[in-house]
Amino acid sequence: MQTSCGYAVPFDDHVAGRDTLRRWATPRDEAALQACRAEKNALTLDGFPTGTPK
Repeated sequence: MQTSCGYAVPFDDHVAGRDTLRRWATPRDEAALQACRAEKNALTLDGFPTGTPK
């Protein structure tokens, strides 16, 4: 969706919240979550450094 102009994107009705992130994060401890955030948030979608501390 990040490259879409939006002209043909259909309307979505909100049916329910997603619990995918909660289910993924629940078995991990705080250190694992922080490590994941540091890795995943280090670069922008364009590949530039975000300046987020590691």
